[in-house]
Formats: sequence, structure tokens, C-alpha cells
Amino acid sequence: MKRHLLINIRQLINVRALDQPLYGQQMADLPVINDAWLLTEGNDIVDFGPMNTIGKQLPSLPAE
Repeated sequence: MKRHLLINIRQLINVRALDQPLYGQQMADLPVINDAWLLTEGNDIVDFGPMNTIGKQLPSLPAE
């Protein structure tokens, strides 16, 4: 599967660690990561975070 690493993203909006339905007031909260990175594999988001964590979270990407 093809991987893409996007870096220096100004803002990732509505990022949540948990994948669960939201109800009522929970939907009013839009978490934001400023200066972010995003890793995709195929059509899936594999990981994301602030740029200052990329070296810790992705010390090396395995070759395809």
C-alpha cells in the first residue's frame, strides 16, 4: 500500500484519538493541532500529531 507523509500542515481540525460516535455538546468541540503532520496508508489515516513529535512517533518509516 502506498504511504504519504504530509508535514508542516498549518491546522488539522477535528482530530480525535478515540474513534467513537459523538453526541450533543461533544459535537461543539473541535480539537485542533497547529503545525501538524499526517501519515496515510492507502485510503486510511494511520497516524498524526504536532510537528514537534514526529521524530518520536515516527523514528523511521519502513520502506515500501
